[in-house]
Amino acid sequence: TTTDNKLLPDDPANYRQLGIRLQNHSYGTGIENYYGTEAAAYDEQAQDLDTLLHVFSSGNDGNTTSSSGAYSGITGLANLSGTYKHAKNVLVAGATNGLNGILALSSKGPAYDGRVKPELVAYGVDGTSNASALTSGIATLVQDAYIQQVGKAPAATLLKTVLINSADDVGNLHVDYSSGYGAINALKAVKTIAEDRFFGGSATNGSSQSFPLSVPAGTGQLKVTLGWNDPAAAVNAVKALVNDLDLWVEDAGGKRYDPWILSSYPSADSLRAAARRGRDTLNNTEQV
Repeated sequence: TTTDNKLLPDDPANYRQLGIRLQNHSYGTGIENYYGTEAAAYDEQAQDLDTLLHVFSSGNDGNTTSSSGAYSGITGLANLSGTYKHAKNVLVAGATNGLNGILALSSKGPAYDGRVKPELVAYGVDGTSNASALTSGIATLVQDAYIQQVGKAPAATLLKTVLINSADDVGNLHVDYSSGYGAINALKAVKTIAEDRFFGGSATNGSSQSFPLSVPAGTGQLKVTLGWNDPAAAVNAVKALVNDLDLWVEDAGGKRYDPWILSSYPSADSLRAAARRGRDTLNNTEQV
């Protein structure tokens, strides 16, 4: 594992002093498939500065083959450009062509341990640096909508989860390793805040919480997304997730709907297979 001090998060005191709640990172350092010092540092900072969201470009190595890690040798997948993009509490954006088609050059997931990356895609015809910047701009609009409504800044994990839940599904149905949870949609994200369609809570080991939802008649689709800040894992951990929360939805008749999950088995066919329902034991974002 190598560390470049220039790629570690900035001093938390600087963010506090300047009132910074979002930072865009449109850069990459080549394909790195491990949970390095930088990834752990960004996850740790998210615990310390809970209203600060870091947004990263996924990278422009989408046509490249990783030569390291569990997904070594699989062309066109697992080619995120930097270990810091494997952090759990950041938002990674891939790029589309403006018609929600995923650019071939846009770096794809999964993360080194099978987690969903990128989480979102956005317009970036010149590459993922543009997509990340656009995602950051939209995120600040959603932050502002929340501040106007609630009077304080939203937790970064709430902001990230709202952006994910309000995205438009593109690529494979539901979640996939090319588009994540979909293409960012600014209007839907702001409406989520304006219509107060979010909950917060906390959980201890073995506990559960229920949030009742009233679904209007004639609704075509219901999406429910759970997101949480997860503590930093040990550097070079085989699996990054520390706290494994579980989401499911039950209808009035008692039928249970589990989240959409992807295969993390290291073969191209498995990684490109359609999402299925099941228990998610890898991600700190889960969606039904």
